[in-house]
Amino acid sequence: MRPQTVLVVDEHAIIREYAGVVLSENINLHVVEAADLEDAINALQASPEIQFALVDVPTHRSDNPFAGIRLLASRWPHLSIIVATGGPVPQIGSLPPRARVLPKPYSPTALVAAAREALSSLWQPIVLKRAITAAPTL
Repeated sequence: MRPQTVLVVDEHAIIREYAGVVLSENINLHVVEAADLEDAINALQASPEIQFALVDVPTHRSDNPFAGIRLLASRWPHLSIIVATGGPVPQIGSLPPRARVLPKPYSPTALVAAAREALSSLWQPIVLKRAITAAPTL
């Protein structure tokens, strides 16, 4: 059985390599790397088997740093996205439903936990997750 595939997007090669090693060694994932949004789009077009993406968002470079996340989600609606950011956490509703934030710096344990959730059936839109949690029990 071929391992599931993750796309790791970060402008720094050392960070991509670090995340790739953590994910491949701890969860047996096949890792595809991309340095930027353009590379990520090319990778997703070339590898439709990609299950989820870990995307670094450098918030200091743009007035709208999460636009790329919304673009990926609109073109690949099946894609679960882990948004790694060291900047301000985006407001609820500013990210697509299948996106979650992983604050930087993140530990290997936090990265593995986020990846496992992204690959599981527990990965639900945040609004749905809140509704389920708030629903009265019968």
